[in-house]
Amino acid sequence: VGDVLARYHRLAGKDTFFLTGTDEHGQKIATAAAESQQTPLQFCDRYVQEFQQLNHALLIATDRHVRTTAEAHKHTAQGLLQRAIDADAVYLGTYSGWYNVREEAFVSELDASNLYYRDPVTGVPLKRMEEESYFLRTSQYQDRLLRHIRKSPGFICPRPRRNEILRRLEVPLTDISISRTTCQWGIPFPQHPEHVMYVWFDALASYLSGIGFPESDQAHFWPADVHLIGKDIVWFHAVLWPCMLMALDLPLPKAVFAHGFVNDHSGRKMSKTLGNVVDPMDLLEQYPADTVRSALVSRVTLGEDVPFSEEVLLQLHNSHLANTIGNCLSRCVSLCRKYCDGAVPDVDALEVFDLEAVRASTADAYRDYELHTAYNIALECAKDINGFLQMHAPWESDDPEDRNVTVRSALEALYMAAHFLAPFLPSGCAGIFQALNTDPVGLWALSPAGDNLKPGTRIASGKKILYPKIR
Repeated sequence: VGDVLARYHRLAGKDTFFLTGTDEHGQKIATAAAESQQTPLQFCDRYVQEFQQLNHALLIATDRHVRTTAEAHKHTAQGLLQRAIDADAVYLGTYSGWYNVREEAFVSELDASNLYYRDPVTGVPLKRMEEESYFLRTSQYQDRLLRHIRKSPGFICPRPRRNEILRRLEVPLTDISISRTTCQWGIPFPQHPEHVMYVWFDALASYLSGIGFPESDQAHFWPADVHLIGKDIVWFHAVLWPCMLMALDLPLPKAVFAHGFVNDHSGRKMSKTLGNVVDPMDLLEQYPADTVRSALVSRVTLGEDVPFSEEVLLQLHNSHLANTIGNCLSRCVSLCRKYCDGAVPDVDALEVFDLEAVRASTADAYRDYELHTAYNIALECAKDINGFLQMHAPWESDDPEDRNVTVRSALEALYMAAHFLAPFLPSGCAGIFQALNTDPVGLWALSPAGDNLKPGTRIASGKKILYPKIR
């Protein structure tokens, strides 16, 4: 999802920085590393490598992947913490209460009781803890945060997540413990190294360390336009993080958007216990990355859970990618070779679809994070081209000029359509641009007059099938 957004905004001519990362500290990591007989850093190195391999396989083009174990991040996180201490937003006290190890989060007595003192996902008992701790004065920012959420409807999206946070903020905020003495796998506190930074304070600071804040050339990307996060960590991003930023006297991100989970075909959460986990690397050995990408973002409203099955993947690949988009390229190329000697004809093109309307509706869809809508708009462009060719049927015409106009129109429309499909299907659209022997341009540089392709440009042979059908 993040990659689709970043690719679109780059094509739309916006200065874009796509940041991802891994938070690698905390008791959960330390325990898992010990169980695997590795150091915590060795354990993290292995998983980070796997994440990066998956990103590469899915054609996810990040500008930076920040690791919280990196020295640069440590320096930034400690600097931010010291800034909060200097602002008297942090004080030393004692924490006593319940702790969820999986979520690396403290749980109030009321919430713990409602959960029967167990992790709601794993069923593992909550841990009772008492230790000296530094606290962030989150309670003093509650009213300010509530005002911001209420006056900025787009700050927390989608609406159900916003309502969830507003309901939880009806209860007074308590100051949040931001240090640990019982776990040493973390970033030491300035001047108090027996305390390590709470994993969420550490992790959230990576949004700033990842752009080299405040010194680097990328620092101007703060405040972020959007944090794209899982729906299970909205509280940390919509409450703890804004309170941290208020304490640091820094602007808040413009939006926090919570996406849903990928579930099995019946809507059940994937788990080893149920035996319904799908390994994405195994999947990518059978299907192109474009197919997997489009299946994950095209079928539901962003924010909802995605029901996933290979049957749906197969159907989408053959229907959308092979039959509609791949067939469109194949027809355009073969007609060009047959009637135009394999070169873009020097004639005026007809309008196959309304470029200005497509540009505007696509911009609206991305503004509202309706990626499924943006995908369907782009797919309709390819369908329009196929329909145009069927209607004008150059194979039935005896007029060379008429055939040239039809072919030029279809080639121009395909070139334009590929720009709108490219955020979803980067590999296939690269193939389209290569076949048309013309590089992509910015979305707003596309000409609605249908003169984007230089007359005489040689078109590829068409022997290679863009998306072979999968049986």
